[in-house]
Amino acid sequence: MENILKSIEFKNIENENTLLSNVLGFEIYKIKQHGNDIMYKVGNKDKWEEKFINIHELAYECKKWAHSNKILIYSRHDNVPNLWQAYINLNITTIHTELGNNEPEAIFKITKWILKNLI
Repeated sequence: MENILKSIEFKNIENENTLLSNVLGFEIYKIKQHGNDIMYKVGNKDKWEEKFINIHELAYECKKWAHSNKILIYSRHDNVPNLWQAYINLNITTIHTELGNNEPEAIFKITKWILKNLI
């Protein structure tokens, strides 16, 4: 699978609120993709713990996080081949849509949009 981290602008971070730290609920020291898994480090440069999460599990965690903020993320395969759509509805109206080459990418993009514009 292609490296979806580039398309959602994950980067090595320190003391910065990001999609991953917001969704998982703790500060992240470093992020790196290994196939379908994302390796992340929690702690600081001197004392850290390495953890892994599958991109599909993280997409599910994004949906749960949004729901805990009273926002529902929907995702579906679009009519265009190999394109996924993630969108949010408020009051029965679609207020924003993001597209991705796969479902997790679309969900990560919409989650970043929520963080930037609604939270």
